[in-house]
Amino acid sequence: AVLQPTQENIMNWITVQNELLRKNTLFADNWQRLVWKNPEYDYTQIRPSNPVALKAYSQSYNTDRRDALREIAKEFGLYFVVASSCVYCHEMAPYLKRFADTYGFTVISVSTDGGSVKEFPSPMYSPEFAEQLGVQSTPAIILAKPSEGVIEPISYGFISLQELESRIYRIFKLAPGEPNYQVKN
Repeated sequence: AVLQPTQENIMNWITVQNELLRKNTLFADNWQRLVWKNPEYDYTQIRPSNPVALKAYSQSYNTDRRDALREIAKEFGLYFVVASSCVYCHEMAPYLKRFADTYGFTVISVSTDGGSVKEFPSPMYSPEFAEQLGVQSTPAIILAKPSEGVIEPISYGFISLQELESRIYRIFKLAPGEPNYQVKN
């Protein structure tokens, strides 16, 4: 119909298109009915779309995430690798300080150039240590449990407080590919 747009070809195209729309509608309706009867196929059981349920989901997720982060902070600390010339380091520092204060994380600032950021005024000056951590750019946030040799990079560059919370939670509480959160029914 597109290559030869005659009246007959266009009518045939519309006929086929209408038949496909009818079949698609039938498929969609049967899909919905199946999901209604079989909740194991209903993704809204995992992640709701209704605004009221979504609010409850978010509240439950945020509470569980905060509790999990407080538990993680009891065993793990953070290395904050900075350079005094790094603009993003100076911008990230207040967010990281607030995060650490909220959840109880110990933060050890590591400077690659001997300078510091306001919120962490006494860094450990050790470019070699930063290299051992695998840090290639600043700012870098590394989750660590030195007693067990656990080093887990969390971020390179500036990230939001919410993203920092999400990354640590996901690393420790979710397997790769697992949905972000499931409300306990």
